[in-house]
Amino acid sequence: MAFGPGDDVIVSFGGGEWPGEIERVNNGWVMALIMVDPQWDFGRMSSNISPIMTVAVRESCVRPVEKT
Repeated sequence: MAFGPGDDVIVSFGGGEWPGEIERVNNGWVMALIMVDPQWDFGRMSSNISPIMTVAVRESCVRPVEKT
């Protein structure tokens, strides 16, 4: 599936799956804003986590939100 800016997606990041929105896609990589649970254990980077984060992940770590 081709993703584009503004698409609502689920992003696999840091051992969890998070709702997010695509900011941009480039060469198989996706930059997305995700909403995470700040109580989730992200290991050493847990102290740098905020509820809304910008992450870059491979396109294979992103899937569309299922519409009901």
